[in-house]
Amino acid sequence: MKGARHGPRSTSEGPFGPAWSDAHAPLGGDGPGEEPTSLLTPDLVRSALDAAGDALTFDGLKVGIRPADADAATRLRTVRALLAAMG
Repeated sequence: MKGARHGPRSTSEGPFGPAWSDAHAPLGGDGPGEEPTSLLTPDLVRSALDAAGDALTFDGLKVGIRPADADAATRLRTVRALLAAMG
């Protein structure tokens, strides 16, 4: 495996669309920039990247931010949560 890209799913209908849709919810959790209904938590991202070891050429997370007109502070919280999860 040369790369990994994570695209979280939500367990219920909400701001990111219907349950289980490919809507790229943020990471799961109750912290800043996280979504309580998302299944992919920061711990799961770290575990997957740890399991892959140093073999990855690239890694990434694909998420959306809601509402679509979210302010810069909201967007930064989401990006910071993603970066923290990726280490």
